[in-house]
Order: sequence, then structure tokens, then C-alpha cells
Amino acid sequence: MGLTYGKVSKVNYKAGMVDVMIEARESMIITDVPYLSLLYEMPKVKDQVVMIYPDENIGAAIVLGTPYSDITKPKNSGKNIMCKELQDGSHILYDQAKKLLEITAKTTVLNDVEVDQLSFESMKFKDGTSISYDGETISIDAPVTKVKTLKADKVICTELEAVTAKVKTLIVNEVTCSGGIAAQAVSVAGDISAAGATFTGDVAAKKVTADNLVYKE
Repeated sequence: MGLTYGKVSKVNYKAGMVDVMIEARESMIITDVPYLSLLYEMPKVKDQVVMIYPDENIGAAIVLGTPYSDITKPKNSGKNIMCKELQDGSHILYDQAKKLLEITAKTTVLNDVEVDQLSFESMKFKDGTSISYDGETISIDAPVTKVKTLKADKVICTELEAVTAKVKTLIVNEVTCSGGIAAQAVSVAGDISAAGATFTGDVAAKKVTADNLVYKE
């Protein structure tokens, strides 16, 4: 079994093969060399690659991949790190010690994903809706936000419609709303302040202040 280094001179993306120039053999070019198919990401022209071949039959070589060197060092490294670095700078990284999977990309599409915990600083959807977190405040920019139970120390909004937003229970210390509030059940340790408030269920609050207050048992 032989091993040699070469530089990619041509890439056949559809076939998953490359042409490789071997400088140590008077710059001879081996054509249609299969790229090891553990993961599809073809190299670029002029990338250095490692090839193995049986006995002296270099024409039957297989490209193992692109090795790390003084020129191409790993951008992410560590004892418990598994990382696939992509050519555009994005990467897929898994930290075995933290059990953390990290994907860096401009756009990430996930179908049928079930997780126990989701951590993010910001999230933007195709329609322009966004969710962001700055360490203290969660901001949701959406025409309609639907939640089952909302628990918070403080809620500040322009309009809170718990009936149409599918909020069955609102549990907070303080609610300040410049628009209206419509809710089925409200439990507030502090005050409720709104331009208009409509309650169709139980209300528990220290103080309710509204220009137009409607309560229906």
C-alpha cells in the first residue's frame, strides 16, 4: 500500500472525483480519483490532498482528504471537540463534555426536530418575525404570539389579547400595557395598568387601572 500527497487540479462535483497533480512524480496528473465518501464536501482546486493506492498501481488511488498543516490549521480544536469545518467558514461542532451541538450558518433548515432545551441569542423567521434575548429581556416581534401559560416578573406590551393569543393563564408580578388587555384568567402579584381591560374569568391582582374596564363572570 502506497501513500502520497498531491494538489487538486480539477473537480468533478457530480461524480465525486478529482484530478490530482503529484509534484513528487514530475507533476504527473492522475485523473478521476475517487474522493472518500464519508461526507460530501469536495475540495477546491489547488488544495493539498492525501492519497493511498494499492502496491505500485497509483492509477487506482483514492483521496483520503485534505490534511491539516502549517497553512491549514483547525479553527476549532480541543480534547472533547468534534468539528466539521466548511469551506465558507461555517462549521458543525459537537462538544462531548458539554453535550453541546453548535451549527454556524447564515440559514439553518431543520425538519421534525425534537429537543429538550433550545438555547439561542436571536432567531429570525422567513416572514420577518424575530425572537431575541439580551440576557435580561426576551423580545418577540410578531403580529400574533400564541402561548399556553405566560410566567414572568414583568410584561410590557402595546396590546395583550390573551383570548385570541391562546393564553389561558397569565402569571406575572406586573403588567403594563399601553393598549388593551383581554384575558380568561389573570394572576398578578402587583398592578395591572392598561388603556382597556376585558376579563372573562378570574382576576387576582393588587390593583387594576384601566380607562375602560369590563369584567364578565
